Formats: sequence, structure tokens, C-alpha cells
Amino acid sequence: MKQGILELIQRRVSQSWLAGIYGVSRSSMNRWQMHGPRQKVSRVPSNALSSQEKAQIRDLLHSEDFVEDTPYQIVSKLMDRGEWLCSIRSMYRLLSEAEEIKDRRNQRRHPKYEKPIMQATAPRQLWSWDITRLPAEIKGKYYFLYVMIDVYSRYVVGWMITHEENSDRAQHFIRETLRQQGIEEGAQLTIHSDRGSPMTASNTVELLAVLGLAQSFARPRVSDDNPFSEAQFK
Repeated sequence: MKQGILELIQRRVSQSWLAGIYGVSRSSMNRWQMHGPRQKVSRVPSNALSSQEKAQIRDLLHSEDFVEDTPYQIVSKLMDRGEWLCSIRSMYRLLSEAEEIKDRRNQRRHPKYEKPIMQATAPRQLWSWDITRLPAEIKGKYYFLYVMIDVYSRYVVGWMITHEENSDRAQHFIRETLRQQGIEEGAQLTIHSDRGSPMTASNTVELLAVLGLAQSFARPRVSDDNPFSEAQFK
């Protein structure tokens, strides 16, 4: 725009008219005419950190002594030692460039769980099971109802009531249900459940692996990934 205004001024176009058209003050147009448009010059501060100094500071931030400290704490500790590398703001700037403003320690990354596909086209393809509590005769006491259903037909293929909820009872329940329904080892059957402790126990998982059956789990902290058993209990 500035170059276009200067060309119009050279053609003796009224400066007042141009100022009204472009929304520029006449003083600015006079300055452009005398000195030309100002060029933005990127200036590097004289006290800017060199690449070697930046690398030294990054190594310090990732060192065992300082990896759990904030830049405020690091600068204070260095000053107690009589050392000075850079300001607190410079450390934050370096961390921001490396996208490490948050925790710099190696963190456990939780896997992304996909939503299980609860679909069956015929009986004996997909079973779903869960455990619910039943109030006993004494207040505060409960029985535990184990129920296995066929997702395709919603037929209850097995159930059991006990005084306990644990993996040993769960294994007995699974074995008896498979035996009563005539399911042999290596059958094309998937057993789905939520992530209760009896379902995810190592001996329960090992049992299904030994029997050659597939096992499917609901996602962690998701309440509706085992909908058929939950609806049946409701």
C-alpha cells in the first residue's frame, strides 16, 4: 500500500484526498516521500544466548539433579553455588521451544483403548458376563450373582450365586458354564466383560488362554462398554 501511495503522490495527486481514501495521516505520507517506507529490521540482542549456551542449559534442565525442578528452583540452586547461566524467563523460553513446559521426566503413557465391538451374527460367538450383588437376610451382607449371557440371543447360558466375589469363583463359574454348554477348547467364542478384579485377574486370563478362547474387555473407566449384561441386571 505504501508503494502505491508514493506512486500516486509522484503523479501530483492530492495528498489530502489520498489520506482520506487510505486512512493515512498526511505526516506519514510526507515521511514516506522523504525517507521512503520504513523497513522492519530483525535485530538480534547483544546478550542473546548462543547455540552452545542453549545446548548447555538444555543438558542442565534434563540432568538428574534438576529434572524435577522448575526454572525458579534451578536458578536459586545455581545462585547458591555461585553460578549463573541465564534468567528464569530464558529457561522457560527454551522449555517452550522444546514443548517441555510440563513435566520433563519420562512418564508412563497410558495406551489408547478402542471401543470393543459387541456384535454377534449367530449363537455361541460372543458371550458377556458380569457380577452383581443381591441383598442377604442380614443388613449389610450380600450374595454375589454371576451371570453369563449369549449376546446374540440374550439367553442366560450360565449363572451362579456365591458368598464371595473373587477370581477363584469366577474360574469355577466359567469352567462350569463351558462344560454345561458343551463348548470345547479352541472354540470360536469370545467372552466379554468389564474390568472388575475377578475378570482381569491373571489366573482368569490364563484360564481363557489355556482353553483357547478369546477375551474382550470394556475400556477403563467406561460404564457402558458391557451394555448387555448391565441391561440384563437392570
